[in-house]
Amino acid sequence: FLSVYFFFAMEVPALGWFQNFVSGWLAGATARTVVLPLDVAKIYQQVGDGEEGALAVCRAVVAEDGAAGLFKGNLDGILRIPLYSYSQWYTCLLLARAAGDEPSPVIRWLVVVAGGLVATILTYPIDLLKTRRTVARAPPPAVRCPCCLLATAARDL
Repeated sequence: FLSVYFFFAMEVPALGWFQNFVSGWLAGATARTVVLPLDVAKIYQQVGDGEEGALAVCRAVVAEDGAAGLFKGNLDGILRIPLYSYSQWYTCLLLARAAGDEPSPVIRWLVVVAGGLVATILTYPIDLLKTRRTVARAPPPAVRCPCCLLATAARDL
């Protein structure tokens, strides 16, 4: 949505920063929760621990972990949303202002790309944490706290 908004409009909305922050977080959290079972299926297939097809993976997860297994990692994802969205939004906002009143389509595209790049770099550790928690069957003690998990992930690199 941000990409389309900035690409075509390049305008700053009339809402205050806090209203933008809260409304973006709530919208993102709702969307994330609705599509999370498919994300869990995707992660299981990416790590090679999934059945053929998303529905088969979802059935296997429900059989093993119950319906709550389809929502593993949701809290990490919901906590990642404000940092990702706001850093993307703020980067795009600053660059759009710096680009002037009538930037070319290429400049608009670069503004959106830079916003996504900054947001991805800032939230990568949280995304890694979410992925590891999603695929962890019975988490060992080192996986229980986020700091321990990030330290383990850094050692693995």
